[in-house]
Parts: sequence; structure tokens; C-alpha cells
Amino acid sequence: VDSTRMDSVDYHTFIQGDVDKEETLEKILESLGDRRADVVLSDLSPPLAGLKTEDHLNSIQCCLHAAKIMERTLRLGGWFVVKF
Repeated sequence: VDSTRMDSVDYHTFIQGDVDKEETLEKILESLGDRRADVVLSDLSPPLAGLKTEDHLNSIQCCLHAAKIMERTLRLGGWFVVKF
């Protein structure tokens, strides 16, 4: 998932959208079908303002968006990897 259009890559599914939008989560679930993900990997990064507290809180918000997706898509025993 990315907000910027990307070229296709073999054996990968690209979804253009915003992770904080419900329709993006629906596209992910549709892509998975009846399967669950083995890994949910988040490399989300907010725009930085140069203000330590605000930048940290925005980074944590990205982690929460990733966690919301993970809760709906990750298989039991799978891996959730997130940066902050």
C-alpha cells in the first residue's frame, strides 16, 4: 500500500491508497481473499515538521494505522514488523 502510484512487481500486489482510509483496508482484504498474511511489514513515515514531540506523535499514529490493518489481515502466529 502506498499513496504514490508504483509500477507492478512480479509476485506482489500493489494497492494505491491511504492506510487511514477504510476503503484501503477493504482493498487489502479483497486482495487477500480467504487467506491471511504471513507478515505485515510497515515502513510508514509521516512528513516531519522538525518538532520532536509532534514528529514522534505522528510516527506513533502511523504505527496505529499499521496495527489496525494487521489486526484484520495477519494470520495467527504471523509477524508484525513496524518502525517508529
